[in-house]
Amino acid sequence: MPFLLKELWTDLFHAASTDVRFDEKLRAFPIAVKVSQITSELQQAYGSRRLEHDERSAEFPKQSWIREALETLVSVRLAIPGSDRDSYTVLFRRYSEDLLEKFAELLQNQQEPAEVKGQLPLPLALLPDSVGDSTSPSAPQHDPAAKSS
Repeated sequence: MPFLLKELWTDLFHAASTDVRFDEKLRAFPIAVKVSQITSELQQAYGSRRLEHDERSAEFPKQSWIREALETLVSVRLAIPGSDRDSYTVLFRRYSEDLLEKFAELLQNQQEPAEVKGQLPLPLALLPDSVGDSTSPSAPQHDPAAKSS
């Protein structure tokens, strides 16, 4: 995902930012985009529309990949969802640092709380002090004097 975000940011959004005024309130260049339009542009420039077609051809990049990328930008506050499922406003900013690193870091910071949130707590009080501790109430009691029938 960071690579796709970097490509969108540098190739599409950077060029589109020249046609938009900087918004002081948003501290960004608000760029209106559509998933279908971005998908079509990328397919023509890099993807399946640039290649020879036959009955086995698949379209790439897929619209779902672009939508997921834009939703990711929404989750890190670099985009705003539009009124329909196809529309977004990208809050383009110029960054001086390496964009691949920037997006990887943003995604890592975004995912860490979700991973922790998804874990179930382990009630340590219910575990024996040590594995195989026969004095633990949860450990099966074995009486060596008792004979099994």
